[in-house]
Amino acid sequence: MLQYITMRDILYTKTQHRMESERKWEHQHIQPIYSKRLAGYLLLKGFMLEDYQKSHKDSERTIFFFYESEELLRAMSEYNRLKNYKGGIVNI
Repeated sequence: MLQYITMRDILYTKTQHRMESERKWEHQHIQPIYSKRLAGYLLLKGFMLEDYQKSHKDSERTIFFFYESEELLRAMSEYNRLKNYKGGIVNI
């Protein structure tokens, strides 16, 4: 049996997919990370990268997205503390 796909079916499917995608992020707080080094540090600490995209303002930059949690915020604070360590340069 031959089934025809109409433009209406395609638009409905795309809309349905977009709504499901938005629902997925609805109850989660996403933390954008603008630093490649910080994103790498978080990945090494075991945090999962949820998404990434090119910056709209600067095509050379990438924005990394992680789910926000207490552990993530603690790791970001630790990174900033190590980065700003006054005793000397710390290579992270």
